[in-house]
Amino acid sequence: MRQGTLRPWRSHAGLVSLLVTLLLLLALVLTLVNLQRQQLGFDDFALTDWLIAYDGAFVRRGLGGELLWQFERVSGIAMPITVFVIAAVAYVLLTVTAIRLAWRFNRLAELLLLVSPATAFFTAFEPGAAGRKELLLLLIPALFLWRPSGQPPGRTQLLLLTAALSCLLLLHEGLFFFYPLLGVFFWIYWGCPPRPWALLGRPALMLTLLMAMITLLNRLYPPNVQALCDLLAVRHYSLAHCAEPLMTAVSWLDVSVAQVWSLLDGRMTIDRLISVVTGLLLTALPVALLPWRRDVARVAMLATACTLPLFVVAIDWGRWLYVISTLLLYIYAAAWVGRGQQSDRIGPRVSVLTAFVLVCWVSAWQLLHCCVMGAEWGLVAKVAALATHWL
Repeated sequence: MRQGTLRPWRSHAGLVSLLVTLLLLLALVLTLVNLQRQQLGFDDFALTDWLIAYDGAFVRRGLGGELLWQFERVSGIAMPITVFVIAAVAYVLLTVTAIRLAWRFNRLAELLLLVSPATAFFTAFEPGAAGRKELLLLLIPALFLWRPSGQPPGRTQLLLLTAALSCLLLLHEGLFFFYPLLGVFFWIYWGCPPRPWALLGRPALMLTLLMAMITLLNRLYPPNVQALCDLLAVRHYSLAHCAEPLMTAVSWLDVSVAQVWSLLDGRMTIDRLISVVTGLLLTALPVALLPWRRDVARVAMLATACTLPLFVVAIDWGRWLYVISTLLLYIYAAAWVGRGQQSDRIGPRVSVLTAFVLVCWVSAWQLLHCCVMGAEWGLVAKVAALATHWL
């Protein structure tokens, strides 16, 4: 990240940044609460995807479960606890990155995207979205933003990045659809190299494509879901509804595509259609209002279009919009942060109005992670639900 000057907190702009920081910390706390309920509560759907492991055969998404199982054998720490710690640390780091950006951003659209229910507050509002594997993908550009940009990568850095991207495909092959957006980020972060082959390096791109091909071709061979459930039972994780989430996670495309088409064909009522369109518009609003560089906007739009097949083969549309919005935020940050913005020229009236708009923005809607998306009461509904639970 290009170095920018942090504004003093006592200025009007600093007070707005302080409010954004508090909102981001609130989002982190709510996310960790959801994560605790999902992972440590042994929720079937949230936990099973992490526990898929190799049982004498190569199974997609099996690398994470195999590594977790081997770590449990050595350390004695239960796999769900390890998953919780990994996810919690990742969310803390993502929040620190967002806070750093909050003290450099000054435009309303930038702050709206930073605390949007489609970015920071997505996992805070949606319990089932906390702790999913895409957070590891988002962590890669977030950590790069901690360092000054514009320098070409070294060979060691490039090799480590290649290994990370390849392993991510063995954790969740669907993350491959977001690699074009990740490539745009590094294209900007490393100073826009003139040749596309210089984006990640020819060996890195070839290895990543090879891992994607191997992972996707493996779906031609139907896995033995019952054998995987039996394996979890042997390892003392006998989940009540093991087969259903595993079938969705490791089966061939016909299962996930059928879910999408059943939604479009039988359950897409007028009210739900309005909800979908509203959710799309609210998600896209802050992104569209940003002062994008023209060259960055064109390539970012093309990379976003590369994710469209994922919406056909998988039903978790809200999750995909969350990843897209967050990656677009990081791309914008890599392109603009530290370029001499007048951060402190915000008067008292503007600061009060900005704070009011931000609170209303977070409180008025939320993005649903699975099946449908739409406008729901965001922070208001979340606070009311927690109050009801505690009281």
